[in-house]
Amino acid sequence: METILDSDPELLARYKQEKRYQKREVILAYLREYNQRNRFEIDLLGQEPEDYSGKVVLFRKMKKEGSEELEVSIDKGKTISMKPGETFTLEIRDSKNIQICIGSSDCFDFKGERLKAIYVEISKKDGETAATATQVEKKVANFYLQRFKHIDQKRN
Repeated sequence: METILDSDPELLARYKQEKRYQKREVILAYLREYNQRNRFEIDLLGQEPEDYSGKVVLFRKMKKEGSEELEVSIDKGKTISMKPGETFTLEIRDSKNIQICIGSSDCFDFKGERLKAIYVEISKKDGETAATATQVEKKVANFYLQRFKHIDQKRN
């Protein structure tokens, strides 16, 4: 326990003063407090804070979409094919400006926020020639992501 708390001197000092420091409930209380204080480092899973920026979650609705796969590239790097009803998550290092291109000509710029996710709906409606990428709120994206998950569970 002292090895874990070693990086938090104030918490370690309080722990050492506990009379029942070896009791399970005391250990758990200090671990909980340590986790709350150091949540940022724990969430990064060992990555340095300056190296991690956030993530982009792309999704494509199922209804009223053309059936063709769309080639999507993020910051002229990773390219994926997306069918209706698919999602894709990508961790990004520099989230200041994110460019998402669909095909070779339809590009859209988004402003990211450090350590946050941005949710982007990719769409190309039946009969339309241009595709779109629209940033949506987390709750809107989660609605569709849960729906996709539910449909996948029914299939399996």
